[in-house]
Amino acid sequence: MHARPNSRPMDQAPDYAPVEFLFSSGTLPGSDPVAAMKEYVGREIGRCEIDLADDEKPFEYRIAVNSMAEVTWGRVSGTPMAMTRTPQLLADGADDLMLVLADNAMQIEDGKTEIAVRPGDAFMLSLGRVTTVRLLENCSGWSMRLPRRPLAAALAHLGEAPFMHLPQTTGLTLLRNYLRLLDAAQIIDPALRSTAGRHVQDLSALVVGASRDYAEQARLTSAATVRLQVIQADMEKHLGHPGLDLGWLSRRHGLSPRQIQRLFAARDTSFSEQLRWMRVSAARRMLEDPREVGRPVIAIALDCGFPEASALNRAFRQAFGIRPTDVRPAGR
Repeated sequence: MHARPNSRPMDQAPDYAPVEFLFSSGTLPGSDPVAAMKEYVGREIGRCEIDLADDEKPFEYRIAVNSMAEVTWGRVSGTPMAMTRTPQLLADGADDLMLVLADNAMQIEDGKTEIAVRPGDAFMLSLGRVTTVRLLENCSGWSMRLPRRPLAAALAHLGEAPFMHLPQTTGLTLLRNYLRLLDAAQIIDPALRSTAGRHVQDLSALVVGASRDYAEQARLTSAATVRLQVIQADMEKHLGHPGLDLGWLSRRHGLSPRQIQRLFAARDTSFSEQLRWMRVSAARRMLEDPREVGRPVIAIALDCGFPEASALNRAFRQAFGIRPTDVRPAGR
């Protein structure tokens, strides 16, 4: 590893100046410098697995690192390789977003979709998602690591682990030029650095928000939200119906059972969990209602879709830690 001439090591460098590092297998000692590069540059620094297009050729990776207000970016170049966030590496819990502005052709894939990135394009992906970035030739570009929370606050439909292609736009050109300006300016004042970092976040949000991929994701997310709300309202209306299941709902709403399951999974729940909660919550409301005080528990259980009083009792204890009779007005 070599730092740029006249620069100091990263831990001694002034925080206003980008520090350039060159990692090259051709300068490393040992019998297997390529393996050492994969371990250090890949798993330790990039938190990814690296596969070279040609293990017989030198492996080089160069980055000029800069950081402002939680945003880290760098001017990056490297030899042909594939960098993959594997399921094993996802265990580190990182969910930051990577926004890459490419100077050369690249390819990104997530196991289902492959996207060809042309020179001048950009792409965004989450470190919380299994993805592969392929450098098809000696490549360069800007690589930015953005905390997910500020960007998600600006982009309501961003999702948990986005995967987007951003074709070349005026906004991308503006972002490139702004990064070049910040690298050259070497801002010292902490307040200005914080403001500049927020500008980078804002420009990134504008670039992503203006893309076709984001518009499509927002459309699908909005449509899915409305569709799920309609299905949940239908479930609430028919809690006592003995045939309320995925098949019954799919026929009523023109969706497959699998599509309905996916709508619930996108909200970190399932159809069965949601139905159980709806039923036990409805039962509690009825049990707490003074107007229902004279009705037997079994009648309320049947109205809410439980086959017998004991089934309601088990679900009630699991959900609230008490018996159904404990919430009735006469039992308080």
